[in-house]
Amino acid sequence: MGKTIKLGLVLLLVCAISGGVLSAVYGVTSKIIDERKAKEQAQSMRAVLPAGTDFVALTPEEVAEYQADAKFKEIDAIYTGSADGEVKGLVARVAPTGYGGKITLLVGIGTDLNVAGVIVVSHTETAGLGSEVSREPWLAQFVGKGASGAFAVNKDGGEIQAVSSATISSRAVVRGVNAVRDLAATTGILGGASR
Repeated sequence: MGKTIKLGLVLLLVCAISGGVLSAVYGVTSKIIDERKAKEQAQSMRAVLPAGTDFVALTPEEVAEYQADAKFKEIDAIYTGSADGEVKGLVARVAPTGYGGKITLLVGIGTDLNVAGVIVVSHTETAGLGSEVSREPWLAQFVGKGASGAFAVNKDGGEIQAVSSATISSRAVVRGVNAVRDLAATTGILGGASR
């Protein structure tokens, strides 16, 4: 009986020390990970709205007000971008559903309502087919356009060349970009009257 108690206490001590070490490592690395994520997010926002240097997130409550409108329900984060105190546009994270699941995008819209940039943050589309919507050459079709109205893929009479054999994924990205563009154009979020 004494030997069992002694082994139990040794095991308890080893577990306590291991738990303490893991907790200390987590305490140190979580700050580094959070800083790295914040830096990557800032770089991504500058990539889709190059004119912006400072980005301010709308509160979850403010975002929820926009999400109440069905056309904005896939937008889950909104940031206003400014430089030298002047609003330069907005960046929004939108997650339309493609063929393989959600395609999470960051879309930047300038005050002229043209798309300043689009990047795919994550997706689960089929490799070699739907995943092509995440590549820069395809996403570049949106940049500098949009002030005149909504985008559509070529199969729907629009100017966006759909990825071959990935029309569902292409339409999803178009839908996401259109949602962010409409948010900027119709809500007055950029500080002006809705257009």
